[in-house]
Amino acid sequence: PAPTAPPERAPAEVSVAYAIDAMQLTGVVQAQPIADALVGVATSLVGVEAVRSELVVDTASAAEGVIVTLTGEVQDEDERVRVVTAFAPSGAQVDDQLILAGSDRTVLEVIATTEGLGQMNDFLAASGVATELTGEGQEFTVFAPTDAAIEALDTAALRERADVDQLAEVTRFHVIPGRRLVRDLAVVDAVATLQGESLDVTQDADGTLRVGGAAIETVDIEGVDGVVHVIDAVLLPGTLATEIELNRIVELDPVQFGGGSADIAAASLPILDQAAALLVANPVGRVEIEGHTDTDGVEQSNLELSQLRAEAVRDYLVDAGVEPARLTALGYGETRLEVDPEETAADKATNRRIEFRVS
Repeated sequence: PAPTAPPERAPAEVSVAYAIDAMQLTGVVQAQPIADALVGVATSLVGVEAVRSELVVDTASAAEGVIVTLTGEVQDEDERVRVVTAFAPSGAQVDDQLILAGSDRTVLEVIATTEGLGQMNDFLAASGVATELTGEGQEFTVFAPTDAAIEALDTAALRERADVDQLAEVTRFHVIPGRRLVRDLAVVDAVATLQGESLDVTQDADGTLRVGGAAIETVDIEGVDGVVHVIDAVLLPGTLATEIELNRIVELDPVQFGGGSADIAAASLPILDQAAALLVANPVGRVEIEGHTDTDGVEQSNLELSQLRAEAVRDYLVDAGVEPARLTALGYGETRLEVDPEETAADKATNRRIEFRVS
């Protein structure tokens, strides 16, 4: 038989975030000389003090060759050619995703035309926030999470409860007024967002700048009305993060009541203790406690029962230390079924539930 050809080995993948005065390299390569060569190229372009390397050397890697993905903004085609060709002597294959700066682009156009920011572009449009960023004479800074960051987020709870208002809150939390280049961010501790809450600004020991805990991957993509920084994680306002966590608690172990009554089952008290502890630890936001029933019985009776059950949960949380003024209780009866039509006992159990809204 003819000899079998050895399987092709995939190349190592390296990401290089380029700015005219800074470069960041991330990825895993199979040998130290490869890492040294790539860092050497970056140093030749922006200087040794402006290079941040997070390359990891894995000598056990089966990779063959290297693909370097270049992201960031260049001022003209001459700069693009200079950056791309600088990597030729290293032997790396270059994936050129550099963006040409355009003095006539708005921040919205920057996001719409930047590779890997499609979902952030969708968020801005679907939430209506895009219209808030079009006023004449206004400038904004947008922290735009990559598509990969949005896809990596466990958004199941968010998507199940999402509405336009909530999406707008999340989107506004990624926008701050004014043009803030990375050098401006580096000298402040926090920035106020359009959503109303603030984002902490920190810097890692290796120089990585973070907003709200998310690392800035690509800096200073400028438009005529502001600047875009690409970040590696989705930012969630504190109120929404609290809401998601509260509902995770009661979804994992739903609050139970006595049959046809508003008496909280003893087995559910530890669940409400967890909810109370979370609210005490996160004192920002007003909380609506929602009561829901299945369709068994009379509709009006179900509405009244759901109200009593929501009030029972509110009273328990107050006794557990939650500020009373933060809490409201509202029963919806069978008007907001999770499963419709109900066909099984499990469907009915799903519809009998307590939920939370935090605003």
